[in-house]
Amino acid sequence: MVQYSRLLASPLTPGTLYIVSTPIGNLEDITYRAVRILSDCDLIAAEDTRHATKLLTHYGITTKRLSLPRHNELQRIPALLRRLRNQETIAVISDAGTPTISDPGHRLTRAALEQGTRCLLYTSDAADERSSVDLGGRRII
Repeated sequence: MVQYSRLLASPLTPGTLYIVSTPIGNLEDITYRAVRILSDCDLIAAEDTRHATKLLTHYGITTKRLSLPRHNELQRIPALLRRLRNQETIAVISDAGTPTISDPGHRLTRAALEQGTRCLLYTSDAADERSSVDLGGRRII
């Protein structure tokens, strides 16, 4: 089904940070669009790559991963912002739910917004927190 959705979907926008919700429990509680973004982006910045591997393997996603745990998020941000300026697409995910609510990814998203990077939020049905994602007065929808 991922193949089918790719035929209908527009390509990812270069230089964009995609904030992608992951399932809170059942691995199947994710949208086709989220799977496509994770499959097609240049890099996945994950709270814990070991945890993310379970989800990504389930869907056959082989995109390169980078760990983004809270304790080293600040050190990773400059390199990630450079990649975004170089027109790469990056998806940021947490272990469960939507990054930036209470997970690593908040600082990266804020820094990306401050440098004028386009940030897009994609939630799953099980983690629909769109109305509460607000970073420094800027709503991401």
